[in-house]
Amino acid sequence: MVLIKCTKCGQEINDNSKFCQYCGARLYSTKNNNEKWYQKKGWIIALLFLFFPAGLFLMWKSNKFNKTTKILVAIFFVFMFIITPASQEKQNINQANKTTVENKSKTNKKSTLNKVNNKNHKVNPTDMTIDEYTTYLVNNTIGKTTNMGNTTLIKHTYSKNDNELFLELYANENFSSNMTRRGIIMDSKDIFKKFFNDRKDVRSLVLGWYLTLVDQRGNEKLSRVLLIDMTKSNANTINWSNVITDNIPVIANHYWVHPALK
Repeated sequence: MVLIKCTKCGQEINDNSKFCQYCGARLYSTKNNNEKWYQKKGWIIALLFLFFPAGLFLMWKSNKFNKTTKILVAIFFVFMFIITPASQEKQNINQANKTTVENKSKTNKKSTLNKVNNKNHKVNPTDMTIDEYTTYLVNNTIGKTTNMGNTTLIKHTYSKNDNELFLELYANENFSSNMTRRGIIMDSKDIFKKFFNDRKDVRSLVLGWYLTLVDQRGNEKLSRVLLIDMTKSNANTINWSNVITDNIPVIANHYWVHPALK
């Protein structure tokens, strides 16, 4: 309670009184006239939302709010402006850490795949599935693409009943039909050598080679130009380090060549 002097009789009275209790004079309080804008209750409440520290400071200095109200408001705004942002920041950090772990996992998977395709990296071919090994075999013998930019491996088929793997491959082109055919046989030799050295669990490997041929009417068509297959039992009798490339068609279990390459 604040005491003020009556402007008529000079007695001290409560500043909330409208009339002097001694002389009955009507009182016109100068309290609000001397009050600055930031001391007014409305502005203090506004500052609590606009600029929390200043609003909280002015609220505690003001006598317009009781102690309980001040404590509750302080707790509310501390929770809103300090605890909640800290919790959100912790959540963001956890999310960032989770993203980092996921990215690291993806990188590790990609690294593993690259190692499979890397010629210099030691891998165990017998641990791969047929699908994985087929890509590994082609990439590590004759390469992913041909000299004309085509993807070497067109498709592959594995027959469980026959225990036979059939690869359909794009061949490299050369200056002449004879050189193209001989290049295909050399590539076939490299594939057979590695395949039967790596995989003891497959009975037979068939290679179908393709090129884009032009018919008499000028139409282009992807056509099979050479077919060669070999069994494991046959491959085990070959000294791959000394065998002559030109003898591969004779040694193979089956050999066929398109007239365009003869």
